[in-house]
Amino acid sequence: MTLLTTANLIAPDAQQEVPASGQYEIALANQMKLIGYTDDSTKTMVLSLSPQVVGSSVTALKENSSVVSSGKLQDAIATLSPKTSKLVAINVAGALGLAAQNVHFPSEEAAAKAQQSIKELIKATDKTTVRLLTSEEPNSFGIRLSVSDLPPMNQIVGAIGQLAQLIAEAKESVAASTAKAQMALSVPQTSRPLTIKDEKEWAAIPSQVIEHVAYNAPASPEDLSASFKAAWDNQNLYLLVDVIDDKPIDDSVEFWLDDAVEVFIDADNSKSTTYEDNDYQYHFSWEGSRFTAASSQGESRHNKMEHVLTGTTPTDKGYRFLIKFAWSTLGVTPRAGVKVGFDVHVNDDDDGGDRDTKLMWHTENDIAWQQPNALGTIELAGLVAWWKLDESEGRTAADASGNGNEATVQGNPDWQPAGGKLGGAIDLGGDGDFLDAANESAFDFTSGVTIAAWIKADALDKPWQAIVTKGDNAWRIQRNNETDMLEFACTGVRVPSGSPYGSLFGTRSISLREWHHIAGAYDGKKMYVYVDGTLDTSQEASGPINENDALVQIGANTQMQDRFWNGLIDDLRIYNFGLPEAQVRQLYEGK
Repeated sequence: MTLLTTANLIAPDAQQEVPASGQYEIALANQMKLIGYTDDSTKTMVLSLSPQVVGSSVTALKENSSVVSSGKLQDAIATLSPKTSKLVAINVAGALGLAAQNVHFPSEEAAAKAQQSIKELIKATDKTTVRLLTSEEPNSFGIRLSVSDLPPMNQIVGAIGQLAQLIAEAKESVAASTAKAQMALSVPQTSRPLTIKDEKEWAAIPSQVIEHVAYNAPASPEDLSASFKAAWDNQNLYLLVDVIDDKPIDDSVEFWLDDAVEVFIDADNSKSTTYEDNDYQYHFSWEGSRFTAASSQGESRHNKMEHVLTGTTPTDKGYRFLIKFAWSTLGVTPRAGVKVGFDVHVNDDDDGGDRDTKLMWHTENDIAWQQPNALGTIELAGLVAWWKLDESEGRTAADASGNGNEATVQGNPDWQPAGGKLGGAIDLGGDGDFLDAANESAFDFTSGVTIAAWIKADALDKPWQAIVTKGDNAWRIQRNNETDMLEFACTGVRVPSGSPYGSLFGTRSISLREWHHIAGAYDGKKMYVYVDGTLDTSQEASGPINENDALVQIGANTQMQDRFWNGLIDDLRIYNFGLPEAQVRQLYEGK
């Protein structure tokens, strides 16, 4: 008790005394219980968090069946020298059996293979024992580690190799899942208001599966499965939710106990631990025994339902909601790059009682209704900055995207009002001339990026000459070292080469003193380099792009000195999503 109290492990208000004999409980500070047993006659004490362990130990003591007299460690103990003072003995098979109970893998198939490999190792190491012991005599102290009864290598090498491979694959899977969870979902911009009947427009938007399970797993996809699509314009956030549900139920007062869709929104993406003024919890449910009309909808935190509109329709296997959230209600000024905390949940009741299961898009535990910091993130996709570079004088390049991301001229470049590919251009001399955009956080893209521009190189006279960069550890497009080709890089993104820089190297030459349209794009699945409107090269890629505090620079790299561009740049556009090839082609064609 003194040791536990000194370590601050005892519950502060607990008044506890250890009896001389018998079983007892000690309340710990973390609301756990330590189970104890004391036998004063044999001067024995057993302590464990597990009552089963204590029970087995007490039984062994009473039956005199401890490891000293029986079991796989009997030989290791029986052969101890009288000089031995302390001993740690581990039967390898027993340790593996204990470990097998706590092995978790991403798939049932991988878990089954791992369990089979562990069984093979347990069989091979049944008598293998690891001993760590100390021996003490006057003026002498020794320590020894030994392993006895090692199995033949041919009995264990296959199982060990299989386990190593499974562990490596599991780590890869966990890393990929973690990276995916960190990425913001890119929500496309629509050119006009959407309705539930706009099938062509909705078909072009990627579907997001709602698959994290709380409570009981659905019996089948027909029992419950769901997905959603999202889009935005300057007035609304549009959400289309498709639910497959074989039994429509509406018999409870509380919406979450029946078939219902919940939408959680953290409007300022602050991800606080409790609900605040800009955090919302919406719910939409059905009436009667058929999915024919919405019976209830509401917002549980602030009753913010102004201009929140729904369209509903039954489907062959369930139902569909179209929900429109007015930006004015959410308090959001929409523009490309805005991030919003977000999650979609679907509740299901099959038997007329309480809720049977729940599916969640981002959250892995049902805590979104309490903690906004558990939500995922959506990012409004679009054109973040567009520098036409048509100025004839001055120290500022206007942003034609409407987002206010003006670029400031540094050094002494020359404006070329009639010398660009499309109107004017800026001529950077390669000796300290560049432009930078002050609002660096507006360019912290995680889920995708496209950089597109017209360039005309006067000289390729420095390694890694920068065209457009956000430092050297986020995204950038630049000269590939000392070649006449491009490098497009998204640091943090996982690429086949394993490069920590997330590099994709172009293969087409950029000739001097000629205009070329260049573009680098990442869409969350692949990276692309385009030259003059056609695909140069591409590669598989996944995961989030790093964020940093570096300024976006045109013709330089704030984190790497003396990488100045020597030549002209015109019509530079930056998007926070991967632009499709057809749209890159349209930029090249001036459309």
